[in-house]
Amino acid sequence: SREAAVHRLDQFARAEEAVVLTRSPLYVDKAAVVGPCDFVVGADTASRILDPKYYSDGVEATLDIIRAAGCGFVVAGRLDPATGSYVAADASLAAAPPNHRDMFVTLAESDFRLDISSTELRKRNLRHDADFPATVADRYCRRKT
Repeated sequence: SREAAVHRLDQFARAEEAVVLTRSPLYVDKAAVVGPCDFVVGADTASRILDPKYYSDGVEATLDIIRAAGCGFVVAGRLDPATGSYVAADASLAAAPPNHRDMFVTLAESDFRLDISSTELRKRNLRHDADFPATVADRYCRRKT
């Protein structure tokens, strides 16, 4: 709903960065709409981005299109709810083709680890510290112009 989208956007108001909402289901489609940019994703999503079952043209061809749009990924580790184990960002990139690995920047666990889902964060109405964009995002996100 519109109200839910506005509520989600409110959490980024202090970051003074652009936020784009899209209904595009695949990152290759999102890249065509919003590129150039970096997508910030969790390890679970990074694994799906690299899963060939989502791409009729193959992972490498799809990543070529995303790269051509000027896009890449910033990957954070995530707690796997099924196992209760932490999945490091680097571990999620095991399937990344070597010639596309540079499209993925990983956040070190020591810089960013929050063992809570974004859904749970929204439920609790928690907000990131005002220093979050400067200390994490600015360090890892490549500025696109």
